[in-house]
Amino acid sequence: MEIPIDHPLAGPLILTLVRIIGAVIIIVIGRWLARRLRGLTEQALNRAKLSETIVTLSKNIVYYTTLILMLMAILAVLGVPISIIITVAGLIVIVIAIALQQSLGNLAATINFSLYRPFEEGHLVETNGILGIVKEIQLLTTVIIGPDNKVHVLTNGAIQNAGLANYSKLGWVRRDLSFMISYSDQIGMALQVIRDVLSADERVQQDPPPHVFVENLGDHGVEIGVWPFIEPANYWAIQFDLVEQVKAAFDQAGITVPFPQRDLHVRSGVLSVKSETAS
Repeated sequence: MEIPIDHPLAGPLILTLVRIIGAVIIIVIGRWLARRLRGLTEQALNRAKLSETIVTLSKNIVYYTTLILMLMAILAVLGVPISIIITVAGLIVIVIAIALQQSLGNLAATINFSLYRPFEEGHLVETNGILGIVKEIQLLTTVIIGPDNKVHVLTNGAIQNAGLANYSKLGWVRRDLSFMISYSDQIGMALQVIRDVLSADERVQQDPPPHVFVENLGDHGVEIGVWPFIEPANYWAIQFDLVEQVKAAFDQAGITVPFPQRDLHVRSGVLSVKSETAS
């Protein structure tokens, strides 16, 4: 059935048809524009050598923001008042912001990490009482692998609030060790034996050189501090290896490692205890 041009329904039908065609055109152009802007954003941020996390986050924000603006334009073309569209959009943003308040805080921390890069994947870090290797920096969390191979997942907001020690930032880190010798042994000889062990280990940096010094005169013996500088990858292995190597070198040089011992004496039914150090 054809409707004459001068029919009362002709005007509304034509207007509705024009709005539908306009909405379809906006969808086509909007989707193309969203993909185009996402690609341009990714290229620009990659040229700026930003982290993969910030690149992915930024291009998704651009893409979905463009789609939201497209949806608002479609509603306007279909006859929905602009004031209503803006009011509803504002309410939705407020509700989402309140519901995702903590997540937004973690997201803000992720952006800070991506911009300033206090740590990166593969770095040895300590935060929130956890020491381990950064496995992955995700959108809201960071995955850290501990020395016992446990997987720790921390929110980026918690890391930002607690602070972080990066052992890998400078390329080397100091490992603090301590050894004890008997008071009857020669301190100079013991220091030289330790220096020889450190010089023979290729993992120990010579620039800056390791520090070997008398740390304390303890109750049981002379405590010697040893501060070798090493690559972060050797942080755990070097401790176990050096302790074994120094002990073997002490034995070869005739240097004793004192240990507490307790003598029990029984006289006339009375037990007396005397503690001393074996040397």
